Amino acid sequence: MGEKPSNPHDAYFRAELSDPEVAAGQVRAVLSAEMLEQLDLTVLDRQSVSFVPAELRSRYSDILFRTRFAARDAFVYLLIEHQSSQDPLMAFRITEYLVAIWNRYLEDHKKDRPPVTRLPLVIPMVVHVSADGARWTEPVDLGDVLDIDPDVRDLLGDHLPRMRFLLDDVNALDVQQLLQRKPAALSMVLVMLRNAPRHTHLDQVLSLLEELLRDLTSDQLSRLLAYIFTVGRTDADTLQPVFERIGPSAKEAMMTIADDLRAEGGANLLIDQLSVKFGPLSERVLRRVRGADAATLRDLSRRFIFATSIDDVVAE
Repeated sequence: MGEKPSNPHDAYFRAELSDPEVAAGQVRAVLSAEMLEQLDLTVLDRQSVSFVPAELRSRYSDILFRTRFAARDAFVYLLIEHQSSQDPLMAFRITEYLVAIWNRYLEDHKKDRPPVTRLPLVIPMVVHVSADGARWTEPVDLGDVLDIDPDVRDLLGDHLPRMRFLLDDVNALDVQQLLQRKPAALSMVLVMLRNAPRHTHLDQVLSLLEELLRDLTSDQLSRLLAYIFTVGRTDADTLQPVFERIGPSAKEAMMTIADDLRAEGGANLLIDQLSVKFGPLSERVLRRVRGADAATLRDLSRRFIFATSIDDVVAE
């Protein structure tokens, strides 16, 4: 399957966690010390593939890394759920994706001689984070999603199918716990996925994270700003003092985002951004954007950066 992001949460998560250093930090935060001793985090090789079907990408994002565990081929599979409604069949979905990973592995090695007779280890991890702050309550083991009575469960015992994924319930952690994670980009993406959507006072949150912001690269700052401007409701005038205190790289990042929005100021892109930030658009707004010439689209894109309402963008 392809790996094209379909929403801003997906795009932000994948952009940051695709960095092997950031992914390694996420794995270190969840795996036991004994498992980490066997896992080689120096050779995380991201695979250009997604196993989440297109119709589910509004709520899930995934990344697959190839690595070594106990000196043998292995994979680390990260899936993030970023919606407020939890999936009670998550353990089943993860099992489906594991089978897809193994099928892909077999296809890639079908010409091997001698032929493959064993499957590589896959370590599945689900990262749960949502703006509503609700903690994870659904089963993490495939056996627990089966509709059977307790006495039947006891009777079948080891004959029940089992697959237990690692759960990183970000909503169960406070900001200070998240700030202990390294590198800075990992802490930031988790804090923002939890706090940024529809937030009207992100300057207050970011003011507490200034040291973390200083540790981000220019590219990471640019992605952070793009995410904030798309899903948040804090205008750029309010955020600007925070980023000015960070220094020249933060100022440059804000300018870069403004330039990107102007350069990519096509009607479809702007409509997508407006829909994410302000919800379903009226026919009046759609006609205004679709009927705009290049110069007007550039102007609308500039307005979008500072807008707190749809009228701030499309008013004549």
